[in-house]
Amino acid sequence: TNVWYGLHRHGIKIPLPGRTVQLERPARSREREMQSTARNILRQQPLFKSLADIELDALLPHGHITHFGRGEKLIEQGEDGDSMFILVDGEANVVVDRNGLQAHVASLKSGDCFGEMSLLTGEKRSATVIASSDCEVVEIDRTGTARSLQENPELLHKLSELLAHRQMENEGIFAAQLQAHILQAKKDE
Repeated sequence: TNVWYGLHRHGIKIPLPGRTVQLERPARSREREMQSTARNILRQQPLFKSLADIELDALLPHGHITHFGRGEKLIEQGEDGDSMFILVDGEANVVVDRNGLQAHVASLKSGDCFGEMSLLTGEKRSATVIASSDCEVVEIDRTGTARSLQENPELLHKLSELLAHRQMENEGIFAAQLQAHILQAKKDE
């Protein structure tokens, strides 16, 4: 399944022998449905509540819908990042790797946003997000958010607060897991 998702994201179709019956739904309605779901998710996020409906609606058409299979990496720590994601359907785990130690720092579910740290700071991705079930995400790139940030300074302020909070949260979780690892190593000696 994951191979098929990967090929599909790159526009590659696999010819299969035998009879294939293909029913196609209009892509437009599925895209509208996903964007409507993403809009509802964003309206519930404290981060985007300061946006007017028009601003929110202007942000979403720049987003594109992507499917990931269970076990696939949605983003990988250390990669360049210029987009954020809205998890419309599915679940994922956030993992941070430091000095060879991996720490599970969060679990994401439908309605969560991620990737905004790299989007705003221009830094490399600070964590890896792995799908724990099949996932559908809406990816919003930098060009889609730049105009909204310019027109709404309150959004930039809220994003900065969220970034600081997430950074502190990740550092605290990682430090606690590192301490537990050190204590376990001492017990094993």
